Amino acid sequence: ISYLATTKAYEQMLVSLTGNNTDVSLLHQKNRAQDLEIISVTAVPAGNNYDLVAVLRNPNLQWSANKVNYSFIAGNVKASGENFILPLVEKYVFIPNVDISGGVSDLILSVDDVQWQRIKNFKDFPITEFVVSNQQFDNLNDLSENKQAGGRLTFDLTNNSAYSFWQVMVTTVLKSGGAVVAIT
Repeated sequence: ISYLATTKAYEQMLVSLTGNNTDVSLLHQKNRAQDLEIISVTAVPAGNNYDLVAVLRNPNLQWSANKVNYSFIAGNVKASGENFILPLVEKYVFIPNVDISGGVSDLILSVDDVQWQRIKNFKDFPITEFVVSNQQFDNLNDLSENKQAGGRLTFDLTNNSAYSFWQVMVTTVLKSGGAVVAIT
């Protein structure tokens, strides 16, 4: 066996292994999180002010938006908030009771900053399963001494998951004909 005959080929193979054959920037670009999608932006009248409501969607399977800083902008009014959005989820974000004296015809939503966290096996991620039942919305007259009209939403929320929670934040969205008319 002649080891000297294959030494040059062996050395060339070692050099090629240590060479930079992988375009790392292309790999990062291909595997980066896609931007959040803004589905809708709405201003809902709330007395003399507005509740600002948007629907955001995270199109990523393996990226969770753990911190999303966003701003509603209408004219010279800017109202900012923070939330999170799990992978493949559409979520309502809102800021209640914003004074916009110039009107909301030019309302936009700006996603200012997103902190992403990669989730390798989202299908194995612990999923919460809350079931809403017995939903009822009642129009109420004479809610107060001022004879203001209003409404009351009642429902049962059941946790069918294997996880216990001390507190659950619930956002309720009231729609009429597909349009958001109230949010709390």
